[in-house]
Amino acid sequence: MICKRIFSTVLAIGFLLPMSGRASWANNRESSTALETMVVTATKTPYAPEDVPVETILITREEIQRSNVKTIAGMLDEIPGFNFSQQADLTGAMGYKNTLRGLNVESRRMLILVDGQRVFGGYHTGGMSGGGDAFNVNVVPVSLVERIEVVKGPASALYGSDAVSGVINIITKTPDKNFYSAVGGGYGWYTVDGTYYGAAAKEKTRSAYNAYTTVAGPVTERISGTLSFSHEAHDGLKETKYTVFKNYLHTQLQLDATDDFTLRGGAELTAYEAEGKTTLLGGLDDDTMDELVPRFWLVGNYRFNADHRLKVQGYVQRLKGDIFDPVNGGGQDYNVSYKDLEVQYTGRFFDKHLFTAGVEYLDTSFKGNWVEDGDTATVSVYAQDEWPLFDDTLVLIPGLRFDDNGDYGQEWSPKLNLMYTPFPRTRIRGGLGWTFKAPTVRELTGKRFWMGNMWAEGNPGLTPENGFTWQACVEQEFPGQGLILGVTYYNTRLDNMIDTQLDVLPNGDWLMRYTNRDDAKIQGIEATVNFQIMDPLSLVLTYTYADARDAGTDERLINVPEHAFGARLDYINRAAGFGGMLSLSHTTDQKNPYGPPGYTQKFTTVGAKVWKNIMGNGRISLEASNILDEALRDAMIIYPRQTVMARVEFDL
Repeated sequence: MICKRIFSTVLAIGFLLPMSGRASWANNRESSTALETMVVTATKTPYAPEDVPVETILITREEIQRSNVKTIAGMLDEIPGFNFSQQADLTGAMGYKNTLRGLNVESRRMLILVDGQRVFGGYHTGGMSGGGDAFNVNVVPVSLVERIEVVKGPASALYGSDAVSGVINIITKTPDKNFYSAVGGGYGWYTVDGTYYGAAAKEKTRSAYNAYTTVAGPVTERISGTLSFSHEAHDGLKETKYTVFKNYLHTQLQLDATDDFTLRGGAELTAYEAEGKTTLLGGLDDDTMDELVPRFWLVGNYRFNADHRLKVQGYVQRLKGDIFDPVNGGGQDYNVSYKDLEVQYTGRFFDKHLFTAGVEYLDTSFKGNWVEDGDTATVSVYAQDEWPLFDDTLVLIPGLRFDDNGDYGQEWSPKLNLMYTPFPRTRIRGGLGWTFKAPTVRELTGKRFWMGNMWAEGNPGLTPENGFTWQACVEQEFPGQGLILGVTYYNTRLDNMIDTQLDVLPNGDWLMRYTNRDDAKIQGIEATVNFQIMDPLSLVLTYTYADARDAGTDERLINVPEHAFGARLDYINRAAGFGGMLSLSHTTDQKNPYGPPGYTQKFTTVGAKVWKNIMGNGRISLEASNILDEALRDAMIIYPRQTVMARVEFDL
């Protein structure tokens, strides 16, 4: 804590000191990337992917189309450090076992953005029991995703709470001056296996399908827009077949009022529903779940001149749910709302420094029949400087954020990132930063409720969990050999981890309560090899080592394999318009707290996809997951084994 305060003070003084240098770096950076895809999540300013000083992974639209995955979660599972191996690649599949660098994603230790703005989800995104208070990544159907920016490492200095292990920014198809339309869909089947609460999966062969349409382009000379609708449905992942579907409507408009001022706004509506009859606990009961999630947002960008810009953005999101779950709590309803407003200024000073500063207001309201009503507001101020040195071979990026919340108090989040380029094809990135995860409204509420087999309640006395991470990454290109190597080491210490503990009430019932209980120590290595074997054939190899432990007991953290390995072989014959991919994924055993023997066994899956362009603007494909029908053993969940789907898509 003392080091954090000293570092914050030094950064605050540094932002106020005079600075000098040349203008070439910032000017050249913007001009050289004008025609390229730029990433913005790591620094809130644009960079070409290879030049961003903070470790960032870019998933392009083309990579998504080549993959056999059906959700964003499936795409992220191919990246070193992510472990989504126990989440099914289906809409609404539970994500409570997902981790990034040893820390749980659903428990809000990885921040999720859509078009640069944080979003929240409930059951419709795969949350186990968050009721709008949990995170999962499948908030947008992959048919609408233009690209995904993944930033691994501490990011609270720019984004505040929840950005402990990283940030993902899902960029949707944005309006432009060229007309674009697309339509597509797929149908397939999957088999299920496993047990949950002692009930074995029945009706093991099930079906899934999806369809979408998107239209984008000019409305008038200065106005362009996007309209998209998708429908996804399947037979569920419970012991019996369920009817599960998700409808997603997305629309946005962009006004180019002048050459220097643009205004972009939109609305989204998600409707999720799941219903069936559960046989758990020896009964046959109705089990229903309905969620309706509207979201409205607006972003304005104004350029004063080439050196100074202003951005204002805000949104309002509601999440209303109505659940009847005879196993976990009976009838539940909840009404959650989020309101956010952010003002960001970016300017160049003293020729060489690109300075970013902003203020943000976030209000969260939570109402339900099973928790106490709660409301909390956070006011934040942040600043960042991008400072190139030594003929631009070294870039330093200090940053600092201050958050003030009426419930959990005040938090300072400093950081320092750097990138050193000793040779044109060699990049060394490093960073350190303090992070925090604030207790959520649901975790703070003290009302006790019945979960079917135990009582549960929040804890108004919770304090934020604080973390410190340092990391280093080396990336080397061998252009003549078509080879790129990357290795990252990271080390995280998390204090006052918010967790649950079980107590026995005087009448013998169990009580689960949130508490600041555990500290965690995590370190790991992430490695990637990209090899262009020959013009149509490329290979990607990934390896992850994670040593994630409770600092007090030295026991492994749950749902974190010590070793994970991935391989993907892509064949693309652009002249003939066809191709395919073959993938392999392997994870070692993972600690499982939900029952004996205590560990989910090692798991290996193989996937494949073949595709062919047709009729000039269309594509047909056949894809399969877990084609060797590997069983996920001792996971205490219902899990799909083999999955096969055929798709057809047209760009009109």
